[in-house]
Amino acid sequence: MSTTYFLEKLFEDDQDLAAFVLSCARGMSILGYWRDCETLPDPLVRYPSDLAYVEGKREALNDLLVHWRDEGDAFGRALKDDAIGYYQEQLEISLGKERKVLRMKEAVAAWEPPQDYEGLKRFILEQLRAFSSLADWYPEQIAKLERQSPGEIIGERITEAEQSLTYAEEEDRKADARVRRAQEWLAELRASLRTTGET
Repeated sequence: MSTTYFLEKLFEDDQDLAAFVLSCARGMSILGYWRDCETLPDPLVRYPSDLAYVEGKREALNDLLVHWRDEGDAFGRALKDDAIGYYQEQLEISLGKERKVLRMKEAVAAWEPPQDYEGLKRFILEQLRAFSSLADWYPEQIAKLERQSPGEIIGERITEAEQSLTYAEEEDRKADARVRRAQEWLAELRASLRTTGET
């Protein structure tokens, strides 16, 4: 016998109509945000971690501005050195992956499987060909950073932080609107259950 999560809740909790409908409603996309909640919060609210996201972006921008004000070009040089070090580390990782993929391509190409496994061999080679290395991209980024002044690097980081904050604020407004729509939807659902005497 096949059953679903929602039916299991009906069986385990001996739910009435209202409880069962509200449990199933969590499976609807409008309430998807709260899908993992044992019960729907009343009123519907956003998770604290979501609410802190915008504040984190605001703090990150503020930290950049404070460091720039207090440390000037020294801060820009530190950002530059950190970024170059990061890209160099990622370049080494990428080159290591390239070597592994190349070694495996050669081994698979030389492999002579039984006839029934030729499809598997083709599939494996397709997977290996799909690998995309950033080994060419990292040196470009390093060279770009080396040409930039500390002030340019700080300016770029501030612009990125401002854009990130703007995006986060817009997503925050959209999330608030989704919560309002979900609250209205849920209120209508609950009202419809009251007419059945099942609230």
